[in-house]
Amino acid sequence: MNADDRMGVEILATLMIASFAAGFWIRYKEPAARAWPQAMGKIIKSETLRQSAGQGREEVQPIIEYEFSYQGKLFKSSHWRLGNFSIGNSISAGAVTSRYPVGLPVTVFVNSREPMKSVLETKPSLLCWVPFGFGFLILLVFFLILFAITQRHP
Repeated sequence: MNADDRMGVEILATLMIASFAAGFWIRYKEPAARAWPQAMGKIIKSETLRQSAGQGREEVQPIIEYEFSYQGKLFKSSHWRLGNFSIGNSISAGAVTSRYPVGLPVTVFVNSREPMKSVLETKPSLLCWVPFGFGFLILLVFFLILFAITQRHP
């Protein structure tokens, strides 16, 4: 294996490890909010926001705002889940807004260090699978390149 081959393999390995690490980090962080203190809150805004995503495409995001009281202070937040991940189409945004109509009483999982980053949902999202998918794709390319290198240099 020459220096160029080695560098390419090292870059792919680094990207693969980073992708898997990001996936595991997201899978760890999202459910960790379940252990946060809970407070009762109320939905004060539930709508979708349409915005341009470039080249004639449109992205639709859910906007969920709620208020809650924690340690005697009133807070407002728009973090319905860690990262507020949504696929960006009207169906997924509508699914979120339909779960949180204005006036709905909700349980808020309060981030005691940063109450403004509290959340309503603690289930893992589809977001965590994106880095795993990239990791597996890179792993496949990694093995194909290794195979090609070993065939070229018996």
